[in-house]
Amino acid sequence: MKKVIFAVIGLLLSTGAFAQTGISGTITDSAGEPIPGANIIIVGSTSGTTSDFDGNYTFSTDLEGNQVLRTSYLGFTTLDKEVDLNGTELTVDFVLQEGGQQLDEVVLTASSTFRSQKQAPLSISSVKMAEITKLSANSQADILRSVL
Repeated sequence: MKKVIFAVIGLLLSTGAFAQTGISGTITDSAGEPIPGANIIIVGSTSGTTSDFDGNYTFSTDLEGNQVLRTSYLGFTTLDKEVDLNGTELTVDFVLQEGGQQLDEVVLTASSTFRSQKQAPLSISSVKMAEITKLSANSQADILRSVL
């Protein structure tokens, strides 16, 4: 009986050794609008998450001590905050400023091998140059509308 009691006490005490710190908060822009899909990580670790549709986030980590919490989102400056992880729940809110990470250009590439319409595994529509000229299309969208 003593062994069972000591085993239960040991089990209860050992759960405290695996304490985790819960981190939560909200990410908004300078106008107070929530930013969904922003990245939140603890620098130098794999602990982190992304914000939900309302800009809220929550995650837990087993890291301890002073750490740097970083949030980033495309089109906004990256923001770092120091936090002390000691096993208690933390609430850290971020207000991101516009600017910072911008995409300079996007390059799309595609290739295709010649196949007849009968050999292709999908639907193909072709429009000859004379037909496009007759349409006097101003954009690719106008051409697509005439095919459909």
